[in-house]
Amino acid sequence: MLRNPLNPLRPASLSLFLVLLPAIATACTPVASTPDGQASPGPSGMATSALTPTLAANAVTTTVPLTATRTAALPPAALPPGVLPPTLAELGVTAPTTDTFDAVAVIPVTSTLGQPLWVAHTTGLRGYDPGGPHVVAVLNRPGDAWHVIDRMELGADTADTAATPDPDGYYGPDYLGPESVAQAAIEPTHLWLTIDGGVGAHGGSFGVLSFDGAKLKLEAHAGNGFPGVGRVEDLDGDGIGEVILDRTDAYVFCYACGVREASVDVLKWRGDRLESVTLQPLSGGDNAADAQRALDAVSGGFWHAAYAFIHGAIQEDPYRVQFFHPRPITATVIASPSWEILMDDLMVIQANTEARSALAGDDSAYPLLQRVFVGDWPAAVAPLRDISPERLFAPDSPLVSGTPAEGNVPALAERIATAAGRALVYGPTVVDGTSRFDLSHPAILFLRGWSAWLAAPGDAAARADIAKAAELAPDDALYTGSAEWVAAQP
Repeated sequence: MLRNPLNPLRPASLSLFLVLLPAIATACTPVASTPDGQASPGPSGMATSALTPTLAANAVTTTVPLTATRTAALPPAALPPGVLPPTLAELGVTAPTTDTFDAVAVIPVTSTLGQPLWVAHTTGLRGYDPGGPHVVAVLNRPGDAWHVIDRMELGADTADTAATPDPDGYYGPDYLGPESVAQAAIEPTHLWLTIDGGVGAHGGSFGVLSFDGAKLKLEAHAGNGFPGVGRVEDLDGDGIGEVILDRTDAYVFCYACGVREASVDVLKWRGDRLESVTLQPLSGGDNAADAQRALDAVSGGFWHAAYAFIHGAIQEDPYRVQFFHPRPITATVIASPSWEILMDDLMVIQANTEARSALAGDDSAYPLLQRVFVGDWPAAVAPLRDISPERLFAPDSPLVSGTPAEGNVPALAERIATAAGRALVYGPTVVDGTSRFDLSHPAILFLRGWSAWLAAPGDAAARADIAKAAELAPDDALYTGSAEWVAAQP
């Protein structure tokens, strides 16, 4: 079995790119989405309490100090027999409204903070008239009553006032289900929670909260036009979870068109904060050239090649042997700046390549453009090869009529032109004498020319691109035949 260079115990889902690129496009499947407004499933053990129409006029929040010293993890503690979840009043929700919230859900959590803890949150739709954001609270039961250690309102009462302290203006979810709040495994000195809720008709809101024994803190958040926009996963196998935020553009043509340009942001725990991981070059060493080619491949949109080159740089790193040895990672490896840079680069490149590849299968909404987005230009050209130039360049081309591109040809041409511009700039810096990747200069030029011609028949730049593709690949019947047809047009 092929192994992931970050974690030998985890299969390398992208390693096939290294040996069989043409099969990737057909092997991938689109990312499945959950129903509009629904959150991803969370842990079991939820309990909910039905809400009464009348809320307490004054809610009392009692703070009970926790031990400062972390202890061995306490397993989640189920609610004692006969104990109900906290009420809205106990969570500090006092604004009466007939359309606010369905219930309070409570989950037991694993705690290293010295005592059993529970997390409670509101469910259903947030309040709008009057406004009332969702609430999450951490509680304990030192006696026979619930005690709120800290609570947080998730977002803003109105669009221009933030209830959650956050310079980025986290608006928070409109909808939370009973399983929308879950404990996450990021690092052991805090209790970590993910908030995965719905916004509007089909949008998603994701937040990550930390709890240090006294205070809840919003550490990261994201929103997008679809649900399920974040998750926590240990990408590098070091026992510390990374936060993956989905920044995908779901409106390439229109939301309902189903064509998306995937992009994810990876956040890493830096000891005192979650920080977005950015790609960095190596300052020197035998593997610096491959690491730089990986970054150039990303700039050019060649994601398969980027993954292969960063993988190669890791194979050449002097710390790799120690890392692969079946023992805990040594302090020497962790302290190596070059190794940390390579690990960070690989996490970002792998996460984005996986996200883009998952959308580029034959059963995607518009495979041609999805393959452009992953940088597989030869695969993007493949559907055009069985179509005659007369039909291929017609306004009702089979690659347009009845597809998401119908009515969106200018947007199609613009997207391809943008991707092609990057690819033509960075492709030559990525290719070397030993490259196994076909970065296919002719395919890039041809697709740019074809889409530009559809948007503006007779366009001189489109004509030049198609002619150049034929010149560079004189044995390619698609390019030469198209160039002859285009040359005959007014």
